[in-house]
Amino acid sequence: VFLIANASTTPSDLLRERFSPGPGARESVVAAAFLTTLLWSTHLLVAGANVGRLHWSDTVPSIVRMLGFVLLTASLALLAKAMRSNPFFSSVIRVQIERGHGVVSSGPYQFVRHPGYAAAIGIALSSGLALGSWGSLLPSGLVAPLLVWRIRREEALLCSELPGYVEYARSVRYRLLPLHEQR
Repeated sequence: VFLIANASTTPSDLLRERFSPGPGARESVVAAAFLTTLLWSTHLLVAGANVGRLHWSDTVPSIVRMLGFVLLTASLALLAKAMRSNPFFSSVIRVQIERGHGVVSSGPYQFVRHPGYAAAIGIALSSGLALGSWGSLLPSGLVAPLLVWRIRREEALLCSELPGYVEYARSVRYRLLPLHEQR
């Protein structure tokens, strides 16, 4: 439901960029989509098998499941807000010269430089807990280090090719979480 609601209210030019990025991508959209699909599918398969049939690690207490659901909901809301605030929210690392790419410093970008990645990590880690599976944290736990690696690559590009980004990075010191500086 969230994905349908989000997609139906997302500006069409941003949807085009997300599904068919323009020139200058520093990575393959197909490879990124494949890896994302592989990790998410594995995560859901492990959670479903764990809770529904095999019961390897389905001992997640109700309060932790509830907290997982609350964090999942907050992470989905943060992702939607990041996408609405950033008209350059691409599925690949690139500077969108043809779209007039500029630094975005409003919405959640005034607090952290990468709220979309923070939301993705929150979604990956909280969804398994909300589903009641400790075991699903294994595949979803790979998301955080992969996204931190991607953030470093993206920031190197933005600092070198996007006018004003270095100043923005100096003024918004936090990459993912306020009070957790990562330089």
